[in-house]
Amino acid sequence: MISRGRLFLYRLLFGLFLVTLWEVSSGRFIDPFWISSPSLVFGYLWEVISDGSLFGHLAITLYETFTGFFIGALAGIGFGFLLARKETLAQVLDPFIVAFNGIPRIALAPIFIIWFGIGPNSKIILVVIVVFFLTFFNTYSGVKGVDLELKNILRVMGASERPRHMGNRSDLEPRDNFPGGRVD
Repeated sequence: MISRGRLFLYRLLFGLFLVTLWEVSSGRFIDPFWISSPSLVFGYLWEVISDGSLFGHLAITLYETFTGFFIGALAGIGFGFLLARKETLAQVLDPFIVAFNGIPRIALAPIFIIWFGIGPNSKIILVVIVVFFLTFFNTYSGVKGVDLELKNILRVMGASERPRHMGNRSDLEPRDNFPGGRVD
């Protein structure tokens, strides 16, 4: 097993090798119109940081990202709980959900720009779509995966239908809904 320090050093050296290869290739082997050199990229980054224009664009991007995330997460979690509880509705909607999930997200971007304009709405809706399906499928599988014995124990203890399926979810941790965001 390699030590953490040595692993970090190897990764740093490999990253520097890639950046050097990029710098050398841009303009010599690759037209700089298509792929600029890292020195020009970092120079431009310094310029937009220095004049402050980066922060206005960053604020708009963060607004679009967080708005889309919260809407998509709330909808995905709510819909995941709903369909996990309503088996008939889940069976009716299953082929449509699978079909919509199968559409490449990048293919939706131009359609959303045509439908909702070039402003923030099209970007927010694209984020909502991406986050919705991630949280929906994870919530649905998390709720469906609750141990039947736990449900029976709660029923025997006198829990009503709502607390048995919604309130007493000690076996369904928040991390179960967001495995893609987990850092191990």
